[in-house]
Amino acid sequence: MLGLVFAKVSRPHKRSSSILFSRKAVIGPRDGKLYLMFRVADIRKRQLVESHISVFLIRRHVTKEGEKIGCYRHSLDVTFDGDEDGEKIFLFAPVVVQHEIKEGSPFYEYSPDELNVADFEILVFLEGVVESTGMTTQARTSYLGDEINWGHLFVDIMSERLTKHFNVDVSRLHETYPVGTPRICPREFYISQVDNQSEQGDSQQQALNESEVSDVRSEVTLTPNGEVGTAVVSKM
Repeated sequence: MLGLVFAKVSRPHKRSSSILFSRKAVIGPRDGKLYLMFRVADIRKRQLVESHISVFLIRRHVTKEGEKIGCYRHSLDVTFDGDEDGEKIFLFAPVVVQHEIKEGSPFYEYSPDELNVADFEILVFLEGVVESTGMTTQARTSYLGDEINWGHLFVDIMSERLTKHFNVDVSRLHETYPVGTPRICPREFYISQVDNQSEQGDSQQQALNESEVSDVRSEVTLTPNGEVGTAVVSKM
């Protein structure tokens, strides 16, 4: 009986209040790719177990047949740092959840200016099990287009102590900083990257060709064989 009373008093919604989400999301570069990102943290010492996260884009949609859907749900694929498991999340430390903006992503054609006025909402659901009670709890948040900072990344809030432990400054959970990101849509961003790589390749090839010509010229000598100015080229 005591266990039942305890489980009832420890309501799951009280536990969800210890889950913190960043106030704003960001779009920024990571390893040459653009990502939509937000940060989440569990501030209690005993983290939720079997935690998983779901992210959806809600917006208006018109089908090919002309049907209008006012609240169309589009599931977003997300990962956590280098972890490719897009659902289970371990909150022993704050985590940056990221969605790669590539062809097929609903954000692929959005420029920064279009993003600010776009009519959509990103819904985030995090569910997990409270270890002490075995009860499931859920935390939720959402982001509008004007709540996404273009060309920003989250500041690092973890610092290593002399004792080889880490400090987490939760007070800076929401802080971001600007990074050099062109104010163009992701599709144009990737096209510009390909063009830059092509130009760099052409420049390198041109430099290599000029170097080879210079090497050949350095092997040219003039020899007095009865004909003034006759050149003899040494074979490489």
